Amino acid sequence: MRKVENVLSAWELVEYLSAGELPSDKDLKSNQRLNVLSTERKQLGSELGTLTGDKKTIVYLNCFTNYDLQLFLRHYYKNDNVGLDEDTCKRYSASIEIDTNLQYIEGSLVIPHMMLLLKRINETTLDQTMSFQEITASYQESYLFVEQEIRDCFSKREVAISEVIHSVELLLMNYFNLKNLNLKYPVVSYTLAGVTDRDKPTDLNSFYLKDLKKIKKDGINPRLFKFIKGIEQHHDIDDNRDTLMPLIHPNELPLGRWPSEIPFKLNLMQQVAVNLAVDLKDDIFSVNVPTGTGKVTLIKDIIADLIVQRAFKMVGLAKPTDGFIARNALDVSDETLLPKKLAPNLIGYGVTVASSNNPTVETIIKKLPLTNKMAHSVSSFENEPTYQELLKELDYFSEYSDIINQTESGSHWGLFSFDFGNKNKVDTVLTTLIEGGKQGELPSLSSTMRLFFNDDSKKVKTWEQVKSEFMETIVEIENEQAKILKYKKAILSLEQTQVAYLAAVKHYEEKSELVDKASAALKEALITAEQSKVVVDNLPLDSMIQKMKHRLFGKEKAENIKARKALYYANQEVIIKKESLKTSKALLEEAAKDQEATESSIPALEQAVKEGKAYFDATNKITVGDDSYWSKDNYAERQRETPWVSDKLNYYRGTLFIKALQVHKYFNAANQDQIEQALQILSKRYEFDRSKSANQELLIDCFNILQLVVPVISITFESIGELYQELGKGSIENLIINDAGQISPQQAVGAIQRSLNVMTLGDSAQLKPIQTLDDMIVNNLSQAFDLEEKYVGRSASVQRLADEANAYGTYKQDGTYIGTPLWVNRRLKEPMFSVVNELSYENKMVLAEEEPIKTTGEAYWVNVKGSVIQEQFVPEYANVLVEYLSTEVAIKDVFVISPFKSVSDNLKQLLGKGQYQLPNIPSDILIKWKQTNIGTAQTFQEKEAKVVYFVCGTDTKSDKSPNWVSEEAAIINTAMTCAKEKFIIIGDRQSLKEKPHYNIVDNYTKSLASSYNK
Repeated sequence: MRKVENVLSAWELVEYLSAGELPSDKDLKSNQRLNVLSTERKQLGSELGTLTGDKKTIVYLNCFTNYDLQLFLRHYYKNDNVGLDEDTCKRYSASIEIDTNLQYIEGSLVIPHMMLLLKRINETTLDQTMSFQEITASYQESYLFVEQEIRDCFSKREVAISEVIHSVELLLMNYFNLKNLNLKYPVVSYTLAGVTDRDKPTDLNSFYLKDLKKIKKDGINPRLFKFIKGIEQHHDIDDNRDTLMPLIHPNELPLGRWPSEIPFKLNLMQQVAVNLAVDLKDDIFSVNVPTGTGKVTLIKDIIADLIVQRAFKMVGLAKPTDGFIARNALDVSDETLLPKKLAPNLIGYGVTVASSNNPTVETIIKKLPLTNKMAHSVSSFENEPTYQELLKELDYFSEYSDIINQTESGSHWGLFSFDFGNKNKVDTVLTTLIEGGKQGELPSLSSTMRLFFNDDSKKVKTWEQVKSEFMETIVEIENEQAKILKYKKAILSLEQTQVAYLAAVKHYEEKSELVDKASAALKEALITAEQSKVVVDNLPLDSMIQKMKHRLFGKEKAENIKARKALYYANQEVIIKKESLKTSKALLEEAAKDQEATESSIPALEQAVKEGKAYFDATNKITVGDDSYWSKDNYAERQRETPWVSDKLNYYRGTLFIKALQVHKYFNAANQDQIEQALQILSKRYEFDRSKSANQELLIDCFNILQLVVPVISITFESIGELYQELGKGSIENLIINDAGQISPQQAVGAIQRSLNVMTLGDSAQLKPIQTLDDMIVNNLSQAFDLEEKYVGRSASVQRLADEANAYGTYKQDGTYIGTPLWVNRRLKEPMFSVVNELSYENKMVLAEEEPIKTTGEAYWVNVKGSVIQEQFVPEYANVLVEYLSTEVAIKDVFVISPFKSVSDNLKQLLGKGQYQLPNIPSDILIKWKQTNIGTAQTFQEKEAKVVYFVCGTDTKSDKSPNWVSEEAAIINTAMTCAKEKFIIIGDRQSLKEKPHYNIVDNYTKSLASSYNK
């Protein structure tokens, strides 16, 4: 437990030291803008004086770049690591708020903890194992001192506000000794005018800090404890027949499935992951998901089965209203609401997909209820409706999805999933469901549900009919599973019987051989005995006197004695050989009976297999999990196919999901009053005192009810801190963390603490989280709290810790343990596939398509030399890039990726200017394209384009930089996986191909000519 406490404390300090970045454009509202203070001092007083009401101005004082900070810290810690991009994001020394009277607002001062660290470094000869706890402890003292000084500055009313701000700048400059930083960029202050408490930008770190503090105060839940501590016993399931067979037994297959095209079954490890994930009970599970291996498909099937599981509980109710339990009345904004909470057995089936990269999960979630994304429009089975026909009949309140997503009518098949990435999006969903939209385009959802039962134009089913249809589909599934199990048993029994028959034949042959040997041995013994008898019979006859002497004195000729003994032993051997032959014949007879019995059972089994094959024909395919399936030579095909899942079984499983939606529709419609009350409470969620446990419980109950209506939401970790503020376990039911390999552990602790079940999706071979703290600070933190690198080091990520907490995974060649791996790639083409497979996945991945024509792309290396002129930027590389970009027709489908931010920044600035003109691209398109399609590998994680240019940067003189890049296989991996059709690397081939990882790229890329490498 002590270690867990140390981890939480270290993460808390990491967030303290990481806080203090100036808000970026995406952090601001559409009507907000940061203004540079130095250019507006004369206007400052008049601008601030125009503020009214609760409007105020935030002043971010003495801002400097992350790059300057990192240079200073590296100099102090004597860290010569050259892998440092010129990060020009700004940090503020402190921020204050000013009211409409141009006065400092008490308590509004914010001082990032990093400033205290800088102060201590500047003032003392502090060693590198400094006490971080001591800095944290001294924070309050420094805060009180600086705030009093600021009060004094503002107390001089005769001084213009611009001069007051300037005096505060000087105060901070001196107090934190910023002049000692030797800054490359000037220190600048910014103002953000006209904000209120509700719309002011919040430092993302503050959400994580609040969660960490609350966890330390309230205690840690079992999932988070397991996430931090890990487990000791892991099961290696990678291509392990003995471990995998129980996990993919037909009885382990979830009842529900997403209604995808029938032939498109999950591959082996996808199905294993789904089977394990849907069986989670208050646990944590991880899946290692290389790009293109079917993450979205995985998520869909997990969601589908959770919906089915809850529907199964619902159909056990005599009437739908039995699914709610009354609560006490609660007054909210002078309006008395009587909320009811969901019955405990109906809780735990909603899904929240979280990520730090909201556009990625937002796209996933928005596509789920799209009509044109729902497959299976042509029925494969006689007299069976298609999924689209079933969904059309269902009519699952799809008009609300159309309004919320601002799409044409009919674009969605149902009310199912929404993005909750920020407060406005949450409010839009709630407003539409409560009021029918901002303009009242529709009736409220509760009204629509109420009218649903009274619409004479529709054949409204009874609750019993809905339950019956659901259970009838389950019966169809069970019947198909029974046929599969019978076929499976027949095949495996036939295999075993055939093996047993061959063994019986061999056994019979062995016993027959023993009989032959025993017969021969007896024959030989008889001959020997007969020969011995002849010898004895031919002995000379003794006289009467000699015989008497033999009797009296015991003397006889030695040869006579020897002959008689030989005869005796020969006769004994005959007896033994006869008994041996008798035994061998008995064993042979028994072996013959076994062989006959085994052989006689084969025809019936062959007939059963024949009948199974006839049933599982071309219209109802199934992969057989026999010995040939598990053979070593069948690795690629085995990874592509899951055994014992028929087309018809998948059809009924997808149908069951739609029938489960029908159960939800009737259940929700019957309980529209309770749903309406829960939605109303959530719309007023900020009016609650969340410090009260009763209010916390009520809001959690309302979120549970919300996920009856909207079973799936996507959200950012920042939004989790805001939406579920002060709420604990159960406020999130099933948490799926996307891109978990790029998320620092402390970002997810609050979400994990709130969740009933947790699943992470990430790739250990791709890029790790961006680390804003210097390596030496991180190393010192590890030492101070006695922690391994996996908690606060460069390799620390949500995925890594979740992997170690997951019982089912595999070990890489270097001993690293990863979660359940997916190996079938549907995105990459050759040779990009082979590069990343050898580079990062130990050649375990296989392509989903076998046909070369479908899997062939292009990869080239433009060999060009040049000299660095700024950081890692080489103008000759830029010249080559321009040469090839000038030939690109569809520039929107082109990415330019570099390992170095300085290279991508220079390309953004220079392309289209001077010697880097691109006349084939209109200027307006070029400007937009440069901002979105040029960047570092981090920028393009999870994205794809037809063509990717990888501009290396650096030259032979600055050799340490390419060494740093070559250590990061993840950078090349990420860039390669972005390329759908073509990958072109630009750089010094002769130099780079000698480096680790680049040598693999060299093996698979063709040379490409340029006017600069002739």
